[in-house]
Amino acid sequence: MKIVAFPSPDDHIEAALDGHRVRNEALIARLREFHVVLNQPREIDLHFFAPSQPAARSIAAALKARGLPEPAVSTSDSDGMVSVEATVMLPVTVVVTRAFIEPLVRIAFEFGGVHDGWGTSIEEAGTSAD
Repeated sequence: MKIVAFPSPDDHIEAALDGHRVRNEALIARLREFHVVLNQPREIDLHFFAPSQPAARSIAAALKARGLPEPAVSTSDSDGMVSVEATVMLPVTVVVTRAFIEPLVRIAFEFGGVHDGWGTSIEEAGTSAD
């Protein structure tokens, strides 16, 4: 008889954190190309997806309880996922740290959702880095 080990919740969270690290490195490189000062506060949108409206509202409430500004919850899109977005005024150098990201990943995971990363406008170039 073969024993199959299923990934633990912590395995899923670690995999998500690894993905964020890789994406953050790429976003930082792109922002540097536009000479964005990474250690100055700027408007940053945090993106989440939830499997239902109740889950999205729970994620939004948990984010607000952590001190984030009132998150916006969208209606379901074509794949049934519900978007949650919170906008913060922080330096990129803070938003890319594990200490900042991990609680967001855990909140989303707790309600069956995902923290899908962040984005910020690059007004100087008239484009957006997501």
